[in-house]
Amino acid sequence: MGSDIAVALITGGLTTGGVIVGSLATLAGSRVTQRAQERRRRRESRAALIAQWRDGIRQLRNAEKGSLARNQENREKDQPEEPDPPEADPMHYDPLRRLRQELPHRAGSRVDELRGLGVQDRQGQIPDLLEQEVVHIEKKWKLPEGPV
Repeated sequence: MGSDIAVALITGGLTTGGVIVGSLATLAGSRVTQRAQERRRRRESRAALIAQWRDGIRQLRNAEKGSLARNQENREKDQPEEPDPPEADPMHYDPLRRLRQELPHRAGSRVDELRGLGVQDRQGQIPDLLEQEVVHIEKKWKLPEGPV
């Protein structure tokens, strides 16, 4: 009789211990899965942001080139130059305003300085600088480099 009780207590203890260990393993596994999903979501979000920044930089570069080309034509026709279009300002683009917040102080100051110049005087310097900074951010975030 005493041994039956001992066996029952040991079996019950093992069962309870097994349930506790199993529950802890499930919780730990769930937490690992959550962290992995969180990292994946952050990585995907950052990659999407990089793509938006690159698109904004491309639009800015095209706006600058278009403005320069129109003013070159006007000079050739002895017509007055057009003012820089709003699209030639990086802050015209929502993604580039967000990028400006991510820039180190020196780069942000340089963008602000260049924004004070006309497109003719800065000719692609802002898009070039922003592209370089996007590459730095990509490396900092440990994302694979995309097309520049």
